[in-house]
Amino acid sequence: MDYYTKTVKKVFLLGMLMAVMLGFFHPNHSFAVSGLIIDPDAVEEIEINALVMEVNILKSYMIVAEKKIDISEFKMGDKVCKTSLLDKQGNAVLLNAFKKGQQVLVKGFGLPGGVTVGEIIQEVSASGKGKRNK
Repeated sequence: MDYYTKTVKKVFLLGMLMAVMLGFFHPNHSFAVSGLIIDPDAVEEIEINALVMEVNILKSYMIVAEKKIDISEFKMGDKVCKTSLLDKQGNAVLLNAFKKGQQVLVKGFGLPGGVTVGEIIQEVSASGKGKRNK
């Protein structure tokens, strides 16, 4: 290769490297949330104290009091949030810690279209005993 071709290739590769590096230092925040983007003015706050009817780990939801509660990352206003899953003591747990028949307290948001997103889901009791409130 001649000097001119080598120089053009080096300049091109250097330019590509700079573009990639600048992309890392200036991320596009519109891609920062993998879940829903929620309009705070278009939601209804919900609180449910009831039994777990189903837990779906693969699709990341649980059914409580016949409502499907999505467990996900979401953006509300300028704040990025993630559903907090807690045991009785308030310690973070994984979704597989919840079982059918457990009493849980769900705080979250009812969205237009019938979607419900959990903000906090906390175990109240391990057994299926307890009253159901809405």
